[in-house]
Amino acid sequence: MEKTIFDRDKSAVIIVDMVNDFLKPGGAFVKGLGDKYVDQEELIGSNRRLLEAARSFPVPVFFTRTVRKPGEPRYLEHFIPLTGHRAKSHALESLVEGTWGNEIIDELKPLPTEHIIHKKRRSAFLNTSLDFILRSLGRTTLVITGIGTPGCVESTVRSAFDLDYYIVMPKECTSTSSGAEDKQRALVHIGNHCAIVSTLEKVVSAMKAATPVPLLNLREVAI
Repeated sequence: MEKTIFDRDKSAVIIVDMVNDFLKPGGAFVKGLGDKYVDQEELIGSNRRLLEAARSFPVPVFFTRTVRKPGEPRYLEHFIPLTGHRAKSHALESLVEGTWGNEIIDELKPLPTEHIIHKKRRSAFLNTSLDFILRSLGRTTLVITGIGTPGCVESTVRSAFDLDYYIVMPKECTSTSSGAEDKQRALVHIGNHCAIVSTLEKVVSAMKAATPVPLLNLREVAI
């Protein structure tokens, strides 16, 4: 029974790739590809609210960002090229370590005590210390948010599921530059296979609850 409850003392928040290059007007993906998030105000505001709730207890918070060296290809040559304008992302000088573009946005600025996980691929677990740190803290349930829903977020959720974590996703806290329909498809698929798709209100309420809440109570009936 213990494993099927949301217990904030066994939980952690993971915020995926909310960096300037993806989200701010001067960012590489905004300038180079014209990327935009139609629900960006909600995305940032919802993550901010979740972050404030997590910090108030505290629940450990992890931020992730993809990190490259100047001139380093975004993906290795054996990756299947993407089609259309997304293929241009391979050539963007973006997400470079130590630059403004690779910093977490100011609205979610990490505290000195919070972890920033550097990754080379979509999943925040692949060849990083994330799993090791979570297990050392005794965290078994993860609230995963960020961008993009069918990309880095879903890859991180899938990895977490395969590592036997329980995952909750507040739907207001994730988005994709490929549009609302793409986000919806990803959430439906994630909700059917890997995680409990919830709402920010339910997650924050569970985090504030005096006693642990059954995980199934967090499930959003209509995604």
